Amino acid sequence: MKRFIFFLLFVLCTALVFSASYDNNQYSRKSRFYLSLAQRSFDSGDYEASAEYSRQAADYAAQSEAYIQKMVARSEAETLMNTARTRLTWAKSLNAEKFFPDVYSIAVDSIALGSDAFYAEDYALSKEYAQKALDALSNVRDVDPLPQYYVVRSWRDAKH
Repeated sequence: MKRFIFFLLFVLCTALVFSASYDNNQYSRKSRFYLSLAQRSFDSGDYEASAEYSRQAADYAAQSEAYIQKMVARSEAETLMNTARTRLTWAKSLNAEKFFPDVYSIAVDSIALGSDAFYAEDYALSKEYAQKALDALSNVRDVDPLPQYYVVRSWRDAKH
């Protein structure tokens, strides 16, 4: 029975540890360390210590998974925020604040709020604001401005 419990814990720990694509973080290293201790304890016949080490390995593996998910979310938010900032810079180069003031203002505000959310480590909210900015700027286009001045002449002054 003890062997079955250990085997079950071992499989659980292994699945959690290796399901992550980022394997080199502090939690993953601790999980592998405790998994190694669990194996040594099991091999020496100390099943209670082995079970405890297995539990600790599983806890650290779960923390590793949470850390990896957070880092992936951070990376996605950072990429989307940078895309929104780049799009805003492009829109500014087209004088969007003059020709599309409403959407430009929404984008500026959304990027500022997204940056605040990013620094507060609320990556999901940061992505939402970045997407809102991108959506707002999606209809910005190059506008050929009308001339600033027109010269109006009477028909009598025109030469035939």
